[in-house]
Amino acid sequence: NRQFLFFIIIALFIQFIRSSFVFLSQYIVSQIALKVSVQMQAKIYKQIFSFSYPFVSKFQVGDLLNYNSSPGVIPSLLMQINGGFTSLIMGLISLAWLMKIDYILTFILLAFFFIVNSFYKLLLRRLNNLSVTLTKDEVKFSSKTNQNINGIKLIHMFNRQDSIVKKTKNILIKIAKSNSELIFWNTLIQSFGEIIGIIVIALMLIVGALMLRHSPSFIASILVFIFIAYRLSTRLQQCMNSLSAVISCRGPLQRLQEILKDDDKEYSSQGGEDLKEFSKKITLKNVTFRYKDRKKPALDNFTFSFDKGKTYALIGKSGAGKSTLIDLLLNLYQPTKGSIIVDDLKLNKISLSSWREKIGIVNQDIFLFHDTIEENIRFGNEKASFEEVLKASQLSYSHDFIAKLPKKYKTTVGEKGHKLSGGERQRVALARALIKNPSILILDEATSHLDSHSEKLIQEAIDNLRKEKTIIIIAHRLSTIVNADKIIVINEGKLIESGSHEELLQKEGHYSYFWSIQSKKKSTSVKKNIFAEAENLF
Repeated sequence: NRQFLFFIIIALFIQFIRSSFVFLSQYIVSQIALKVSVQMQAKIYKQIFSFSYPFVSKFQVGDLLNYNSSPGVIPSLLMQINGGFTSLIMGLISLAWLMKIDYILTFILLAFFFIVNSFYKLLLRRLNNLSVTLTKDEVKFSSKTNQNINGIKLIHMFNRQDSIVKKTKNILIKIAKSNSELIFWNTLIQSFGEIIGIIVIALMLIVGALMLRHSPSFIASILVFIFIAYRLSTRLQQCMNSLSAVISCRGPLQRLQEILKDDDKEYSSQGGEDLKEFSKKITLKNVTFRYKDRKKPALDNFTFSFDKGKTYALIGKSGAGKSTLIDLLLNLYQPTKGSIIVDDLKLNKISLSSWREKIGIVNQDIFLFHDTIEENIRFGNEKASFEEVLKASQLSYSHDFIAKLPKKYKTTVGEKGHKLSGGERQRVALARALIKNPSILILDEATSHLDSHSEKLIQEAIDNLRKEKTIIIIAHRLSTIVNADKIIVINEGKLIESGSHEELLQKEGHYSYFWSIQSKKKSTSVKKNIFAEAENLF
């Protein structure tokens, strides 16, 4: 039968074309997928670091890590889409061929597929819900794991290892259960497709047998139709499998959409005027700041000026507003009311990068990277030479202890610098701030972890810098700030009093009382009501 032979040759030719197309498309798509995945991860990384500090600080570290790993599904996702698209094209070709052989049988087949599709949608809906639930559980596990690893020392000290493992195991059991359900429904969909293929053959055999009663010569066309119909059902099954795989990625894709869309996001300010040099003063005019989750302002109608080349000390009890004031000066937050003026420019009109390059800061909670001491110091100025690193370490009095280490400046400090003592970390952090050669130096309890000798050395280093830099110090030990040009006493976000050490002692106010407590020489001339206020303050 020439017609039958013709169909066989065409089928073989189409199969060859299909196999070649599948090979080329999968190779090309795999290369594209890898590039897209890398670019997407880079984009997410950039997105996270472009968020404003108040916005990004709302996230748990585990959440951010999970966002950055979400593009990992892209290669397999694109491969599945490519496979589904290829199957769809081949399916349409098969459908056109079936229409050419017998359009009545083809319409019967399409009606059957339409009915099957209704059941298939129910399966996909369940699969979608499972994917989203599984992703949420994985995010929770990632956050908990990161939190537990960061707190591993505390966990050991409180002997809570068993409790932490038990809680983590419960999350893992939940993830395993969701994964098991996801695998079950994926397998069910694949099995469902195979059953449909068998039903298609049976249906076509029954209909074909009925048609052969009226036209026995139609047997060749019927056999070819059944063969192509089976191939069509196979293509549709592959499309279903690809679609179910895509839906299984719905959770990670949803995470990608969350982080990349611009809705409800807060970004660090871009642009602004470059501040070439800090030459005059920083002025806070009636500055009020309130955190969004609090009713009471952290700073309330605060007015003060920091002159260039002067040293200032901020004192007050915890929560008085000292750290908030520093955060506002760094432009991490924007004032709720009032304004901050640098020289003659409003701070929010100055380029953020040019402003922060003028500032060096040493925080109370020192963060060091898991890198060498040299690279941790150089973080303050990435273009600095080793000679500049050496000079900064000498200025911060950290060179002596570094020189005694086996690998000296090439010594790795460990995660968050845990291989160094608290005082050593602070001196490395001070060197990191000084290597920038900043116009403004902010020290937040920079000597809190130092012994008396080291504290004296650091104090001398700070005194040596006073002539050329504006220094702002947050301190609780008043002995470290007696040489400050001005001491600012803050309570409940308000400026209570300010002046030099001698001036404030003569006022016999809050500072005087606090000084007498720390020096164990309480002044009897301070009024009782001032005593009571100072006790509340400190």
